[in-house]
Formats: sequence, C-alpha cells, structure tokens
Amino acid sequence: MSSLSLQALTKRFGETPVVDGATLDVAEGEFVSLLGPSGCGKTTILRMVAGLLAPTSGTIMIGPRDVTRVATHKRRIGLVFQSYALFPHLTVFDNVAFGLKRQGVKDVAPRVAEALAMVQLGHLGARFPKELSGGQQQRIALARALAPRPSLLLLDEPLSNLDAQLRDDMQIQLKRLQRDLGITSLFVTHDQSEALSLSDRICILAHGKIQQYASPEEVYRRPANGFVARFIGKPNALTGSLSGDRVDIGVPLAFAPTVALPASGPVEVVVRHSDVALSRTPVTAPNAFAATVRLRSFVGARIQYVVGIEGGPEIIAEVDANEPAGALNVGDSVTAVIDPAAVYVSPAPAGASGGTTGQAAA
Repeated sequence: MSSLSLQALTKRFGETPVVDGATLDVAEGEFVSLLGPSGCGKTTILRMVAGLLAPTSGTIMIGPRDVTRVATHKRRIGLVFQSYALFPHLTVFDNVAFGLKRQGVKDVAPRVAEALAMVQLGHLGARFPKELSGGQQQRIALARALAPRPSLLLLDEPLSNLDAQLRDDMQIQLKRLQRDLGITSLFVTHDQSEALSLSDRICILAHGKIQQYASPEEVYRRPANGFVARFIGKPNALTGSLSGDRVDIGVPLAFAPTVALPASGPVEVVVRHSDVALSRTPVTAPNAFAATVRLRSFVGARIQYVVGIEGGPEIIAEVDANEPAGALNVGDSVTAVIDPAAVYVSPAPAGASGGTTGQAAA
C-alpha cells in the first residue's frame, strides 16, 4: 500500500477556483474522508487524484511517485463510483475480471475468486448485475476495484444510492474490509455520519478550501472555525454580541474561548442539540435558564424539543428518550442547562451586525 500527498492542489474552471490550494497527506493504510456541502470541491479532488481531471497547478504523490501527469491506468488505483458503473451485459465474474484482463494478468480466475470472497459474494459469479440487489451491486463494484490489488482506493459517494438500513450495514462491511486489507483509502461523502463512523481523519471543505483536517473526535469536539462548528453535528446556530467572557444572545451566555475573538462586537454562536440538558427542577449552574417547551418530536431513541428561553431565543435540545427529560410535554416549564465548554463562539462574517437574538438550526 502507499501513502497519498497533495501539495497546493488547485483546479480552476475559467477564473473560478473549484479547488484552491489543497494540501493534504494521507498515511499508508489510513481511511480519510473528504466531507463538505455540494460544490465544495471534494469530488474534483478525487477526480484529480484518479487522473480523470488534470489539475491547474499543484502536485499529487502516491507513495514516492509524482503522478500529477500520469495516466489513470498507470496510477495503481481502485475506483468505486456512486453509480457502481457495472457493465450490464457482463456477468459478475467478468465485471470483476475486466480490469485484470486489461492489465494482462494471467491468473484471472483465482484473483476474481479472491476479490469476490473479500465481499462475501463468491457464489454470485455467474449472475448479471440486473439480478443483484443494490447492496450486492455495490459490493461487486468494490470487488472489481480491489481485484487488481491497487495501492490506493478511491470511493466517490458509493453508499448514497442505498436505503438507510443497507447503508448502515455497508458502512460496517466497508470499514471492516478496509481495516483487514490495510489499504489507503480516500472517500468522498456529503453525509457526516458516514465520515464520522468510517474515517481515521476527516478533511472538511468549503468553497474549495480545506477548513479542518483532523480525527472525527477532534472535528466534532474542537471545530477549527465557525463553518466546521455549524456543519458538524446538529447545531443551534445563533448570533450574539461579545462582551468580556460572556456573549449576549438575549441572555448572557458563558463560554470557553477556543479561537481568537475580538474584544467586543458581533459573533456567531453554536451549541449542539445534544449539549442542551433539560431539567424539570431549578438548577444552580452557569448557563442555567428558565425555559418553556414549545414543540416535541419523537425521533426513535431520542426526543427532540424546541424550548423558548425566557428573555432569549428558541433553541433545540435532544435527549435520550429513557431519561426523565424524555417525558416532557409541550407547555412544561423547564431549566435549560448548557455547559460553557459546549458553547462555540467565532467571529461573525465581515459586515454582520451585532444582533443579540438567535434562531435554532434544525
């Protein structure tokens, strides 16, 4: 297996930079996700690494080799597409064998058998793609990518066409397979739950630029900037005015600074739904506010509440359905408690005014 290194990688279409100076190192055997909203540049990066798109500038290294201008078939990569891209007129065996035959591999049959065994579908070699379920087609596409024993595996949203239960199952299978093989992998997704559960590290992109590159725990607990804080998890995204060690969102909110802030003025505030605790009784603690339950939603193992803070904004709290707070009803008076360490404050974008109210982001 090989490492992957991108240095100042840039892609422009006309004057528009779709990827703007991306620098990224993926260690040998590591699973890294490129995560971000539509149009952030993640698929463009993957296509450049695959050799399907030429960069405007920058360098792509796979192991010690500079492959920036090397043809796709000479890069020793495996590529799994969102649509699987199986040949409908070929059997499963021939689909998996396709790349091996193009490379002149002589022991095709045992290599196909090996790849199909990896994805636990060795018994389906004689079938055609139309005879397979979506999950089976996805695994055949993965087997086809693995059969040539690539040094690098590239996956372009391969789970997005599966239903929720099958997607969860495939996440587990993909993670187990990648760990067993130790293959360096770059995974494109817009689904943060996929990125959090699968990755050793996550590269979060916005507007063609890398916003943060760190472990799932770090991007979740210690976001590098306001964009990451709003993008990861379920945020209450609020606006407020900074004054000393408090931020005014209609009520004074204590916080623990994690990024450089101005002495005063408008700021953005993020508190995740899961970081808002609710109590039926008064609580003496920092950031303990009288509130009223205004909406209640059952979401399986969790209950989601919209609560109005007295004198402040509405925020969303999500609690375990088995906790006492899971039995609250609309109209109940509660105490909403927010740990100062769970309050993320970042500078407001240029031109923002210093409002003191917020709106919860569902």
